[in-house]
Amino acid sequence: MSKFNFYLLHPKYFFIWTLILLMYVLAKFPINAKRFIGAIIGNLSFLFLKKTKATIITNIGLCLPDISKKDQEKITKKVLKNYGHSLVEVSSAWFATEQSINQAFHIENPDLLQRAIGHQKAIIIGTAHFTCLELGLAKASMIFDRYAGMYRKAKNPVLEHVMFQSRHRRGCEMIAHDNVRALIKKLRSNYATVYLPDQPDFDSPTDLLPFFGNPCVTNTAVSKIAKLGDAIILPMCMRFDKSLSKYVLTFYPFFEPNNDVDDTKKLLSIFENYISEYPEQYLWGYKKFKQRPLCFKQVY
Repeated sequence: MSKFNFYLLHPKYFFIWTLILLMYVLAKFPINAKRFIGAIIGNLSFLFLKKTKATIITNIGLCLPDISKKDQEKITKKVLKNYGHSLVEVSSAWFATEQSINQAFHIENPDLLQRAIGHQKAIIIGTAHFTCLELGLAKASMIFDRYAGMYRKAKNPVLEHVMFQSRHRRGCEMIAHDNVRALIKKLRSNYATVYLPDQPDFDSPTDLLPFFGNPCVTNTAVSKIAKLGDAIILPMCMRFDKSLSKYVLTFYPFFEPNNDVDDTKKLLSIFENYISEYPEQYLWGYKKFKQRPLCFKQVY
């Protein structure tokens, strides 16, 4: 939904409009104040989100088995704390000024980013579900002159409208997640876009690939889309760095598409190394290993 409809002012949407107003106000707060509020939300979630907490502990135990049970519990608490931060970060991604977002970010390996841009081809940013994903993608959309993002329609029409407008305002051209033809058309016009292979989208090709050595249903369409759109693949990871009091986008050398499985494995390897270094900044709350064939042990 790109245009405003007076139906969105129906009294049944009063609560969600109030929440959006609070988000708008929150987006104007200094970064340290927003981090403080996010930490409170995250710490409360550690007390109440029992099922999510159990899923996080299971995933960390499978993927990082060398970590002690005590440290797994500590990381789980930090992950949920970052979940709280991520909720607050949505307000910044939707309503903060470009200047404040730019000031909140540090680019790691900017030479690799410029090398990819200088290649004069469309770019598919290969990234993963990090806790600061929404804000990180808002920043990424501001880096490129032409940027297109795929999205799933929200169940709530008010959220759908606000999300669409906020992303569109930053120059992001919105494409429905199942309209691959429109995405390829944009890529052939030298647009940049983003692709997240680490959680399965069953509207796209998938394969059973290792994630930290554990078979996991994984999206493998990145190379096919890149070939059809004549694009290169640029790996990117993201985190919040306390020492800098900034968010960090980390870029890696781009590569040309080759083979669906091999290219996806290359991205997953980059993600694994990054997640191993910053395990508390990955969205572990998703049941990553649930869709595996029945011949594998059910872990949830």
